Amino acid sequence: MEQSDLKDLQSLLRQKIDDKLIVKSYKVENFLPPGENYGSKIVSVDAIIIRNNENDNRNNSEEHIYMIAKLPPTSKIQREMFDSPFTFKKEIFMYDGIFPAYKKLEIENGVNEKQTFNNYADYYGSRLSLDESIEFDDDAAILLENLKTKNYYMIDRRHGCDLSHAKLAIKPLAKFHALGIAMKHKKPEFFEVLKNRSKCLEFKNPEDWADTFKSIFEHILNDPSLKDYHESCSKTAKLGDFSSYTSVPDEPWSTIIHSDFWSNNFMFHKNNETNEPDDIKFVDFQNYLFLSPTRELAFFLGCGINHYVINNHLDYLVNLYYETLIDTLRVFNIDIEIYSRETFDERLCKDARLEFGHCLCMLKIITMDVNADDPNSTNLKNLLQRSETSEIFRTRLRDLVLMLHKKNWFDE
Repeated sequence: MEQSDLKDLQSLLRQKIDDKLIVKSYKVENFLPPGENYGSKIVSVDAIIIRNNENDNRNNSEEHIYMIAKLPPTSKIQREMFDSPFTFKKEIFMYDGIFPAYKKLEIENGVNEKQTFNNYADYYGSRLSLDESIEFDDDAAILLENLKTKNYYMIDRRHGCDLSHAKLAIKPLAKFHALGIAMKHKKPEFFEVLKNRSKCLEFKNPEDWADTFKSIFEHILNDPSLKDYHESCSKTAKLGDFSSYTSVPDEPWSTIIHSDFWSNNFMFHKNNETNEPDDIKFVDFQNYLFLSPTRELAFFLGCGINHYVINNHLDYLVNLYYETLIDTLRVFNIDIEIYSRETFDERLCKDARLEFGHCLCMLKIITMDVNADDPNSTNLKNLLQRSETSEIFRTRLRDLVLMLHKKNWFDE
């Protein structure tokens, strides 16, 4: 067995598969290159197991399981920035608590089990430490299905989704948000638990990001097509400060959102015959929040779609999101009058303003090229401050600013 940071895989797998399961061997390798993930260390885990369940027809035969393990990040800077004990607990509750509750709610309201929301990887178990007396340490781990072994893939984060991928992302995103709204109406006591478990990660040392925003606004000022909007950009970006992520959202537009819905946090699958994307799985549920669903929609529109889509199909995607959300709410016999298109459009306008600063910063992160040999490749703030801006960044920055202008979403 190769040496790795992942200890005692057997006890992890026994949580969800078989309490007498035997891990015969396993191999661990780094899964993602620098620049693709900052909140955790992600490794692939290829294991050979033997089940010991008399009721399982696979009993006593060797079986390969392909997984990824999310482990605590390797650097002190990352652990402090992402508050690893806090975010690991949150993500575990999504798999252990929220998804099972959503599935149960759907089935109780007549949805066939095979048609329930399943746009996430299979969950194989988790822990915060091997020592029950310790709250969190290096042995923390979350085990999930390795989607790459089933031919799921990520799009190029620098460019964003084309139309076929954007449509496939928008519909389950709307359903995910609608399930939270349905829980709020159908089981308000449990929804209070979800709200309490969805608190925001503390944003430490916001002044450290000042240089990054300064350089972005210099680009806006120096771009002939954007300079007239410099003042509007500056004014709007200030609206989305940390308090906007901790304040209680206005009703009725509140739910549980992923809160980090950019291209590295969802994976697609293609139909072998048509070569068109036919499925999507969401990953990295470490930052979910109790907020307005249109905050997430605005963020995806600003950071998740490519140049052609944002300039030609923006309204189509907004309509598709709203129609899907309303259709899902109808399944639960919820009064949709309070979720009118008029109030939706008003909320989206306000939330696009709140998400503008977030989008500005994320576009810089998304379009960065990170050298795997760079010793500072895990230091996000350092990378942002010293990385050169690419033509891709300048194009996507232009698309974002002009989107807010054309939709009259700037705070005038």
